[in-house]
Amino acid sequence: MSDSFEDKYFADEDEKDQTSITNFNQNDNESSSESEDALDKFMNDLEKDDPNKKNNKEKQIRNDIDEIDEIDSYLHLTGHDIGISNLEPHLKNENFLLQQKSEFEIEFDSDDNPIVDLKSRKKAVVPLDEVNHSEIEYFEFNKNFYQENPQIATLSDQEVKKIRNEKQIRVSAFDVPKPVLSFQQCGFSSLVLNILKKMNIVEPTPIQSQAIPAILSGRDVYGIAKTGSGKTLAYVLPLIIHCLDQPHIQKGDGPISVILVPTRELAHQVYLVTTQLAKPHNLIVKEITGGIKKYEQTKELKKGCEIIVATPGRLIDQIRLKGTNLLRCTYLVLDEADKMFDFGFESQVMSIVQAIRPDRQILLFCATTKRAIENLVRDQLADYVRITIGKVGVATQNVVQNTLIFKNIEEKKSWLFENLPNFLDSGTVLIFVTSKELSEQLAIEINDHGFRCGALHGDLSPYDRNIMVKGFQKGNISILVATDIFSRGVDIRSIKTVVNFEVARDVNTHVNRVGRTGRAGDKGVAYNLIMESESNFAAVLFHSLKLADQEVPEKLLEIAMQNKNFRKNSIQKLLSHKKKPKQTGKIKEVLDSWKEKEDLHLENEKNETEKNHLNFQKIFHSARRKGNKKGIGFSEISGRKKRKDKNDLQINIGSFRSFQNTFVSSDNLNSTSKKLEDDLKKPRKK
Repeated sequence: MSDSFEDKYFADEDEKDQTSITNFNQNDNESSSESEDALDKFMNDLEKDDPNKKNNKEKQIRNDIDEIDEIDSYLHLTGHDIGISNLEPHLKNENFLLQQKSEFEIEFDSDDNPIVDLKSRKKAVVPLDEVNHSEIEYFEFNKNFYQENPQIATLSDQEVKKIRNEKQIRVSAFDVPKPVLSFQQCGFSSLVLNILKKMNIVEPTPIQSQAIPAILSGRDVYGIAKTGSGKTLAYVLPLIIHCLDQPHIQKGDGPISVILVPTRELAHQVYLVTTQLAKPHNLIVKEITGGIKKYEQTKELKKGCEIIVATPGRLIDQIRLKGTNLLRCTYLVLDEADKMFDFGFESQVMSIVQAIRPDRQILLFCATTKRAIENLVRDQLADYVRITIGKVGVATQNVVQNTLIFKNIEEKKSWLFENLPNFLDSGTVLIFVTSKELSEQLAIEINDHGFRCGALHGDLSPYDRNIMVKGFQKGNISILVATDIFSRGVDIRSIKTVVNFEVARDVNTHVNRVGRTGRAGDKGVAYNLIMESESNFAAVLFHSLKLADQEVPEKLLEIAMQNKNFRKNSIQKLLSHKKKPKQTGKIKEVLDSWKEKEDLHLENEKNETEKNHLNFQKIFHSARRKGNKKGIGFSEISGRKKRKDKNDLQINIGSFRSFQNTFVSSDNLNSTSKKLEDDLKKPRKK
């Protein structure tokens, strides 16, 4: 995508250009190629007709510096400009841009974990009213465009099975179309194939190989694939054909296709990819997310468009404001549906799905499976194909993960500063931390070492976040320190190295972090920096690396063994696993050593338990021999061993048997034995 196109996206009417941004754009214009593609020409024509362009030209431009000062640029991008006095009055208010954010925007806590207050969110975001589709007369439409390529048609069942096994494709449905091996076999036009060539996309990824034929056949699709697998193109390519088959959009019509995503970052990424394919076909794409005034969006939507990329809350906003409607929608995509449900958007998503005609085509993609997602699939998808790529919750194998162990954070920093030059030789670097404070602090220290680095976290305004991402995409910032707000939804091909400076809060977040590199078949490298005290995550990471067939360091296993549950529940499984992971002989020695320790511990515990069990039986039978029948259930009237109460005896014997079957530890047994011995010594009430 050209720079001019991205500039257009970020140039909001309500956000005035500032000094450093003007210089960024000026440098970009000077370095742009003379040969423009169709999309660049189109966007340049729009800029010529833009009435605000004249005002922008009249703004004062600093010519007293030849290069952008890195520290000044960083301070500006993080919202800490010094000595700026020529801004508009409303921009001087530091809360101005924060006030522009959507009421549906996701909030994050101090560790950048999403704050999902379902009760308050239900009050703030009212789902759409239920639609009675029987009262609406819908026009007929076609959703089956697939003609199987002769080369694919001749494949036998065994050959198809082999292809799916090689690509780690699993399907669940009847009469599933065979996977394709090239985009030419999908039946796309030469125009589409040329666009893909310009995007440096040569062959379909596994999810594209199986999903595209299924979607073109008119089937609903439930796709489960890890991050960076190419899901966007899997639904955008068939979308173009679907839209072209329908009548032209008239003013006031709603979209033919709606793509719902959880965050504005992912929405923009999908918008860019979709526009690249849609614009040459004269299809209009609109991006509807928070951070932009609703009135401006309403005005644009009323002009009409074929495709909308939106977050659920803002789309509901625009439907209520009569900016758009769903009467013509026949193609619905729920991208990263699991994340939308995590953020509490379930009721909003369900109301949007219900508001669209019942015979629409639905495509649902996610990285993990959840019960709520399965319920949605069962209730709303018809004759669907379930496609699973690889193992769910496993990091991509295109990324080589290296795990390093440190004693403290200072050792981590020393290692990072020493290795950053090598990382930058292959591409940009993304560093993940868990707290906003550390992201700012670490970015400043990296800048002090002579690198161009920025920080991205939830406290930045939408404007500053967009500028930071744009600078990272263009290479103005070569290193980005980010919290987990950046772990999903952003596809930047220049990221070749990911450093997990602090461990993730769970395995899914770790998988998403690693997935920021190695996108769409590319190779990448990730470094996991673990502290010796982080045994809980070490246990989780060990399993994740093992499933991804990655190298497992001996030291990581030693730390993981400090976790009691990992040590007790997993050691036998690890030793008996059929598919051995990549490991050295020392790893096997560590496992055997811990197994011997565990077996010895269990043997001692078993001996102690048997010893106490015998003591208990001695106490029980000793009472009977000595004639102390109190509490055992025998009659005290005569010397005969006559039962006083049959039920009483059954209860005592039953309790003893229950005790035999349920005691767990020797401590419990000692306590119970002592209590029973004391009870036997007490005089029994007559």
